[in-house]
Parts: sequence; C-alpha cells; structure tokens
Amino acid sequence: SGKYADSSFMLEKPFDSSLSNSILENERRGDRAFATGALSDAIQMYTDGVLNINPAHHVVLCKRGIAYLKRRQYDLCMRDATKCIALRTEWPMGYLFKGICLWRQKQPLLAAASFVCGLCVDPQNTALLRALNLFFAATKSRIIVIDKSDLLRDICEALSVRGMSHSQLDRVAVTSQPHILQ
Repeated sequence: SGKYADSSFMLEKPFDSSLSNSILENERRGDRAFATGALSDAIQMYTDGVLNINPAHHVVLCKRGIAYLKRRQYDLCMRDATKCIALRTEWPMGYLFKGICLWRQKQPLLAAASFVCGLCVDPQNTALLRALNLFFAATKSRIIVIDKSDLLRDICEALSVRGMSHSQLDRVAVTSQPHILQ
C-alpha cells in the first residue's frame, strides 16, 4: 500500500512483470538483511539485485544510502542521497536522507538546508518537521542563514517543484555568509 508500494512504474525498460517481481523480491531480501544488521549483505542485494537492473529506483537508492550511513561511509551515503534527489525532486524523503547524512558529518547548516528543501516539497512532512525542530533545539538557534551558493540553488529548485517563492520561507534568511543566529 502507499504511493510507492508498486515500483514497476520505475523500470526504465518496457514493463516486464517477471523483472518487476525479481526487483521487488531482491529489495525485500535487502530489507531483511538490513533489519538483521547484515549491512554488507543489504548493500550488495540493493546494488546487485535492484540498482544494477534499475539504477533509477530512488527508494532503493535511499535504503542503500541509509545502510552506508549506518556504516559511516558518508561519501557513498551522500552520493546516493544526491542521486535520489536528482531522480525524484518531488520526493521529500530524499531531502531528509541527505540532511541526516550531512548532520552526521557535523554539517548542521547544510543539513538544515536540506530539511528546508524537503519542506518546500512537502510542508506537512512530519519527519522533516521533526528533523528541522531537532536542528533548532540542538543549535539553540531561531533562524537559519544560508549563503548565496549551491544551497540557495537547491532551495530554489525545491521551491519551484511546489510553485512556491522565497517569501514563503519564514525561518530562512539569505545572506552572503552562512551562520546560525543565536
């Protein structure tokens, strides 16, 4: 059930139910390996059993990236997060995933910017709202100030997905230097 339960629409080739079933079963095997803590097996199943067949499967990219995150392989995690967002800019969980990876790398401003991008896509997403609130609590800040660079471009792209403008962000300011206001 749910919007992304049937992943057959993501196949790049014409629909083939046996291929779709194979991908789904391999994803489930990866999920079981992940659940038992067998992260290497999960990564291998997600890679060989799903992504080598369908590299555009954004949900499995996210799952593999989370396995990398748990192994503290942040460069690989960030690669998957970035690709996930590029494939599905309208999917808020990609932004959450990227923000968590950035937070773990001790880059709270970049993490917060990613959470904001996700909220531009889905303003009611409880996981993103919780993550951004945790950012504000952990940094004891009241506002995020972002430099005019790639972050602003990312936020603008996220806003355009929702048809929103900068004025609709009430806790984000744009300036020439990134910092957190206390």
